[in-house]
Amino acid sequence: MTERNEEEENHDEDEKKNNEAFSSSFLSHLNLPEHILSDRVVRRTQARLIARKETVADAEADEIGLNEIAMKRITRGKTIKTKEKEKKECSRCENERNLISSLKRDLSQANAKSRRLSKMVSTRDEAIEDLKKRAVTLNREKAKLLCEDRIKAIEIGTKEVERKEQEKVLVIPKGLADADAAARETWLKLLRSEDASFVRFARAIRKRENEVAVKEKELCKRKESEALCREQLVKNEKELIRMKIKAERLESEARSGFEASSRPLREEIESVLLSEEKARTENERLKKELEALLEESAASKSSLEKRVADAETSAALALAKEAAKEKECRMLLDLVREMSNARIVLDRRTKSGSSEGDDNNDNNDSEEEEESMSALLLKRADAADVAIRDSTKTATFY
Repeated sequence: MTERNEEEENHDEDEKKNNEAFSSSFLSHLNLPEHILSDRVVRRTQARLIARKETVADAEADEIGLNEIAMKRITRGKTIKTKEKEKKECSRCENERNLISSLKRDLSQANAKSRRLSKMVSTRDEAIEDLKKRAVTLNREKAKLLCEDRIKAIEIGTKEVERKEQEKVLVIPKGLADADAAARETWLKLLRSEDASFVRFARAIRKRENEVAVKEKELCKRKESEALCREQLVKNEKELIRMKIKAERLESEARSGFEASSRPLREEIESVLLSEEKARTENERLKKELEALLEESAASKSSLEKRVADAETSAALALAKEAAKEKECRMLLDLVREMSNARIVLDRRTKSGSSEGDDNNDNNDSEEEEESMSALLLKRADAADVAIRDSTKTATFY
């Protein structure tokens, strides 16, 4: 069963690949342009082709199943198989016919659409070319008009400049230059005459006119500044009145606030003064106590110095006593050593005396020596005991 399932899966995959190849090859044989191939109609036809191919694959799978059944039921299955094959072939032919007819309709629609779009594009291109030609003509007309206007303006400007230069050279007054043409002509004739006095007169007039113009400008500036100063003065007076009112209001508020705020401050100041008086009395009392404590500390200091001196002397005596004790201990050690040595000698002599019992004189001499040695040892022991007692008494006293 597993092998059969694997074979069926492989067969389905092969059928899908064949369907895709068939659809792509079919569309490539149509030789359609790219914008039509990407259209919705072609995608729909491609889906139809894939559906038809899947129906064919299902039919073939059914045929395989029928063949397996026919191997078991040969007699009964042949008629059914032939009928189903005929039905499937008829349905396949009908599907192919319908598909081809639908593709032809789609192709005719796409061609009509492409023709319509090409006509629209051509009409738009013609309109764009007409607009370009019109823009070129309008630009030329505009340039011509601008040139004419500029030429007129240049002519007017040159005439005005010539007139101004002539007026400067011939010293024409402003009133004649702007108003009366006949008077201006007579003035020019007089200036062009050989008499130089009139030229000087005209120049003096022009100079006076220039001075008057300068004075008028200064007067206008001063009037403007005077008007500004008056406006500023009015503003300043208004501001001064407003500031006075504000100052009076603030002064009254400050007085009321000061009176309200000064009451707790006065009470605090009085309490602070009382606390200062108490602190002064307390400080005086503490000063007196400190003076008494200083006197006591000086007395205690002197007593401590005396005690320190006594302690130093006692320490020196203790050191001397310790040195004496060390000497006594050394003496005792020497005495013990001598006693041990004497004991050893006596023991030896006793041993030698036991071997030599004949010699009585020698025994008497040895006994006398022993008695003398024992007496010396006892004296030294008594002296050491006395010294130890004296040292212990002095140590307990200090």
